[in-house]
Amino acid sequence: MSLHKSHTCGKIRFRDHREAVTALHSVATLRKRAEEEMLPTRRREVRTYECDACHGYHLTSMAA
Repeated sequence: MSLHKSHTCGKIRFRDHREAVTALHSVATLRKRAEEEMLPTRRREVRTYECDACHGYHLTSMAA
């Protein structure tokens, strides 16, 4: 998995849903570790969505 910003929307773009879900799981693991170690974290992503602008997938902290 490589992180690339979309030239269309400017957000980190994942090529497919599976790649976005893998990234979401990694973020959740990082967030859990930070909380366990009582470290601050800004990671709040909770779901993926398909972007109409770039036709890739992104992570978001917004509920469905």
